[in-house]
Amino acid sequence: MTKKLATILVALLLTSSIASAQWTQSKTFSYKAVLRPANLFGPHGVAVDPEGKIWFCPFEATDTTLGSGPVTARRQIFVFNKNGTPASFSPIKIILGDSLNNNNSSRGIKSDADGNILYSSFNRLFKINYKTGVGIAKVEITQFGNASITAAASDSSGNIFVTRVSNTNQAVRIYDKNLIYIGNAIDSIKTGSFSRSITVSGDGKTLYLAQFGSKRVFVYFSNFGPGFGAYTLI
Repeated sequence: MTKKLATILVALLLTSSIASAQWTQSKTFSYKAVLRPANLFGPHGVAVDPEGKIWFCPFEATDTTLGSGPVTARRQIFVFNKNGTPASFSPIKIILGDSLNNNNSSRGIKSDADGNILYSSFNRLFKINYKTGVGIAKVEITQFGNASITAAASDSSGNIFVTRVSNTNQAVRIYDKNLIYIGNAIDSIKTGSFSRSITVSGDGKTLYLAQFGSKRVFVYFSNFGPGFGAYTLI
């Protein structure tokens, strides 16, 4: 057998082995909801941090706040260790003094370039320390009006991209790692309709925007990356 033929056979055997491999369920993560209104439902984001912890945000309210006033429903973020046990700080109910109340539904969760957690809650974006569960920074994005934001995305330098869920003629805004506004990647989305998430390449030059209405992913590009002008649809 020639060396070339042997190499091809090895490659074919490896391909066959990979193709026959199947994913299997190894663990189930569940949360206990004190309150779960029938009209609100479902998981709305999951992220994994550098320690392998799994971060999960239900869309619905799962807890109540008891105070001097009326009972208020609120969201929670659940965090699991790799073995399925709750993290010591889970669930998270308050971030930097903000209660995750019922009017600020969960809109997505992702990890950033440092492994910290980006959590979208209606029109607020939070950054959370993945080791402690303590808030690092937050911003209320009033420029989108009284409307929900998508899950945010981070490039490898920590620049953070986010837009509005209903985003026709809306901007894609860029923030630095401290959630300070840098500028717009896109001033007005002409391909817009309805999105829940946005993704950016590691170098920050390519932006991916999935649109529910058109059932397409639109790709935008900048030669220079964040902070150097608008991205062009390619």
